[in-house]
Amino acid sequence: MFHYELAPGELRQLRLHRALPRAAGQRQERHLDYFDTPDGALGRKGLLLARVRCGWEWRLELYARPGGRQGSGAGALGWRAELLGSEYCGPSGFDFAFLSDKALRQWLTSQAARLEPVCSEHIREERLLVDTAAGAAGLLLERVELVAGELRLSFGRIGLLPLEGSGENVLMLARSLLGTFALQPCLLSPVDRARQLGHRPAAAKARPSLPAGQDGGGAFLHIARNCMVHLCLNLPGLQAADEPEFVHQARVAIRRLRSALKLFAPWLPAEFVAEFSERWRDLANALGDCRNLDVFLAETLPLIRRELGDEGLVERLQAQAEKRQRQARKHARDTLAAPAARLLLLDFEWALIHLQFAEAMPPLVKLARRRLVGRARQVTRLGEAVRNLDPEARHELRIAFKKLRYALEFFAGLFGERKSARYLAGLVDLQEVLGHLNDLATASILLPELIPPTPARLPQAWLAGRVGALVDALPTAIGHFLQAEPPWE
Repeated sequence: MFHYELAPGELRQLRLHRALPRAAGQRQERHLDYFDTPDGALGRKGLLLARVRCGWEWRLELYARPGGRQGSGAGALGWRAELLGSEYCGPSGFDFAFLSDKALRQWLTSQAARLEPVCSEHIREERLLVDTAAGAAGLLLERVELVAGELRLSFGRIGLLPLEGSGENVLMLARSLLGTFALQPCLLSPVDRARQLGHRPAAAKARPSLPAGQDGGGAFLHIARNCMVHLCLNLPGLQAADEPEFVHQARVAIRRLRSALKLFAPWLPAEFVAEFSERWRDLANALGDCRNLDVFLAETLPLIRRELGDEGLVERLQAQAEKRQRQARKHARDTLAAPAARLLLLDFEWALIHLQFAEAMPPLVKLARRRLVGRARQVTRLGEAVRNLDPEARHELRIAFKKLRYALEFFAGLFGERKSARYLAGLVDLQEVLGHLNDLATASILLPELIPPTPARLPQAWLAGRVGALVDALPTAIGHFLQAEPPWE
């Protein structure tokens, strides 16, 4: 049910945890070779092919990767493949006769001559039976060595599954372990991880499209888990690197998740929405100062330098902002590495597994259209009055545009990707203008905090001029956008 990764040294410490039995469990070693074509044809189809050696036996196993052929809305957070079929085999050659899907069997047979090894895993595993107050739970401990060419990576992996009862035993055990160890959800397949070895990690962006055939409940689960995966993929980079994009994407992931909670709120339990909207908001707030200072240093300060030309003033601003930025980044890292953040991911996933939707939930297209129309009305109401809006109301308008954008990104495939993309392009352009206005407003608050008020007057006056120019251009830009035909009509 839950699968996590951790450093090999932490795996040794975890084995000594007081909740785990002292006696050794069932142990075995496995070696897995993963295959794909040179152009990644199996990966594009959401397939994972492995030849597994365990003792003297060889098996050929085919898996469906999450988000591939079977979609990713049904399973718990993390990377877990679904076994499509397996058969005993020899150490070479490929025979797919064991597959019942004729079309898939024929396609794989046609690709057999092109298959080549991508990577391998050597796994030493121990299976434990853990007694809890809610019944027995199974715990799988794995020491993994991943090899791709000359590159190697060692890490620990654990899996928890219920053996008795409703699964509360697994939740209890997971909470006990997560409160002590920095466990991270397994998010990448061995092939994906191998292809990242030796490359500088890049910030992950959202992939919002819905698989075909989802109902309203399945759509929410898919969106929510995609947002959690989006966040988790950026957490290692946020901890290890100073690149602002990791902070930005982590913040976007949480914002998208909170937007999804509000979007589906009429069909979700009120206590579920209230609890997790607040907990996710608190986590997002830990990233806010860091993101504001990143934007100030990367975007606003270079404009001040270019247009004011006061190098002494700019250097003082930069020194103070960089000092604050280091403090804010440390706070963000500490917050996201703390047990509370890990427990939030666990609690939210547990709540998703047991989530009960309202029986009156409409068909997905009808639900999407209803919610998009509501979001668009709010944008229209505020957009038509933009000339008279004060800074707080303009901020409200920016949030309204963002809610509409996220909602349409979630549902774009329901109304035609091309038509949605054209509408989204205008939406994104306007949101960037409003976002720039917000960045300038944030900079005007930061300036007096970074340098004394008297020297800050000159950049404050410059900021006011930039804001005024953007505000003057807003009515025309918003008017053009409001005339566009929404894709859901």
